[in-house]
Amino acid sequence: MPDYLATSSKFFITYRLPPSKQNGFRNSIFFDEGLNHVAIIPYEVIITGDLNFHVNIKSNVEACTCFSILYSHRLTPPVNIATHKGGNTLGLAISR
Repeated sequence: MPDYLATSSKFFITYRLPPSKQNGFRNSIFFDEGLNHVAIIPYEVIITGDLNFHVNIKSNVEACTCFSILYSHRLTPPVNIATHKGGNTLGLAISR
C-alpha cells in the first residue's frame, strides 16, 4: 500500500477564549493543556482557528510562547497575512 494511503490526519478547530477575571481562563491553560497535548499527537496534525492574540507582533508574549511550542514539535503556522480587520493576525492554520 502506498505510504500516503497509510497515514492518518487529525484536524482541530480551536477558539482560544481571551483570559479574563470573569471566566478564570489563563494563557497557561491553552498552552499547557491544549496546544502542547495536540502537538505531540503522532499523526499529521492540522490546527486552525482563532487564537485571540496577535501572532504577527514578535514582542507579544503569547505569540512567542505559541511559536516556541509549535517549532519544538515541528509544527508551523503558514498564515503570515492579516486575518483581522485591525491588520493583525489572530487566526492561524497550523500543520506539521
